[in-house]
Amino acid sequence: LTLGVTALLWLGRGPFVRGLINESGYGSAMAPIGLYGVALGLAHIARAALRATDRSTAYLVSTLAMAVGTTAAVIVVVVSAPTAFGMLTAAVVGAATGGLVALVLARDLFRAAPDRITQRELLVLGAPQGLATALLMVGDVAQRWFLLDVHGPEAVGSLGLAVRLSVAIAFLSVGIQTAWYPRAFGLLEHERGLEVMARDALRIGALIALAATVFAAIAPETVSLVGSSLFAESLRPVGWMMVAAMGLAVFHVVTVSNVVARAFGTLSVASGLGMVAGLLLAITLVPRFGATGTAASLAFGQWVAVLVVVAGNQRADRAVVPLRDAVSAQVLPAAACLVLTLQEHPLALRAACVALVAGLTLFNFRRTVAAVGATSTIEERA
Repeated sequence: LTLGVTALLWLGRGPFVRGLINESGYGSAMAPIGLYGVALGLAHIARAALRATDRSTAYLVSTLAMAVGTTAAVIVVVVSAPTAFGMLTAAVVGAATGGLVALVLARDLFRAAPDRITQRELLVLGAPQGLATALLMVGDVAQRWFLLDVHGPEAVGSLGLAVRLSVAIAFLSVGIQTAWYPRAFGLLEHERGLEVMARDALRIGALIALAATVFAAIAPETVSLVGSSLFAESLRPVGWMMVAAMGLAVFHVVTVSNVVARAFGTLSVASGLGMVAGLLLAITLVPRFGATGTAASLAFGQWVAVLVVVAGNQRADRAVVPLRDAVSAQVLPAAACLVLTLQEHPLALRAACVALVAGLTLFNFRRTVAAVGATSTIEERA
């Protein structure tokens, strides 16, 4: 499937690029984009196998291999000939490095011959998730294209810097989820396992929110270090992208029970509604607020998707995360992220915001532990 998409991208590279940015000079970049999809797809399959079998060390090694491979390739490109084609090729090298390492580490798992029945079942199960992912990608590209059309490449650069800085929260989220998934699937064997899973989700969301607040507190220095004065306007988008990263983390946690119940249609509906909500808000905000408006729209769309999933999971066969708790645990950290990135505040104010959110996180941890102890007989281990 990925090779087919790659071929379509290459064959239609001219019209595709001209339609997006009205510039045909970047058509050659379509080739590494397609190859990146192939390499990253193989890496995801192998790393998912490592994660499902609880091989955390091997998963970490493959992740580090991808990071080191990408970094080394980027350095070579920057020193030699920093072009769009070269940077995308560096991404291909990194993905291929991580993928090959993951395939080697998981080689004992790849023994079964292809089976048509299994493949058909996987396609049926995966199609809704693929649709959800496609909707998110379409929404993201559409928002960036709109920002480019209205405010130019400088605004897209500011948004891109904010997105890249928020990836730190995404990495933390993936790490926590990788450690939690085996426990989550094990809880399904217990009578009250869904209750404990829901409380776990609240705790993970609170922890990610605290991390996002800490990162927002040091955002002025981070933006200055990474982007220099050229991207000083990225500070406010960073706050909104932290809020979006918090929403993405919560989305992945609360949808575990949907995956188990094969309720992928809910994911597609939530992703579609989130995309539409974000685009509608972008039409209003982007002309006036530029990159900040786009970041706010992305965050809003992500949280719409979260609320749709949480509301749809208020059923006995899903991990029921109380809607009020899911929202209340995130409101204060989200507000802190936005306040901390309005401008460069004194260090004392930033420390006070982090301390306040840390206190809320500790309260949520204690409250959820008490709730589980009162309603469930499942033993919980740290």
